[in-house]
Amino acid sequence: MKKLALLIMGVAFVVGGLRAQGTTSALAEGVKLLNYEKNKSALDFFKSALDKNPSDPETTFWYGQALLAQNYNGIPTPEYIQKAKALYQQALQAKGNDAWLLVGMAHIQFLEGGDAALIKNNLELAIT
Repeated sequence: MKKLALLIMGVAFVVGGLRAQGTTSALAEGVKLLNYEKNKSALDFFKSALDKNPSDPETTFWYGQALLAQNYNGIPTPEYIQKAKALYQQALQAKGNDAWLLVGMAHIQFLEGGDAALIKNNLELAIT
């Protein structure tokens, strides 16, 4: 009886451990590249992911973030801010109010020194 109980507990722990690992996002590798400041590689990764699935708002968001990370000093250049802004605006027109895209636009508005109330409104809309 003890062996059976230990066997059941052991199987439960193994299954629980496997379930805890879960499935990772297809974009996790690109996010990892961004976190390690391999910005050019991340930009290439997200560009190819966006080419494969242009209608995915999460991919669009991360591609915009990779664009903003291209300056290497943590401060995006106005050129890259405009590229990311155009990307997010085009995606918002095509897909409507998606949370990923609203957060991306709020980030752009923040970088441009936009109105705090407008930024807050976009973030609240993204939450709902």
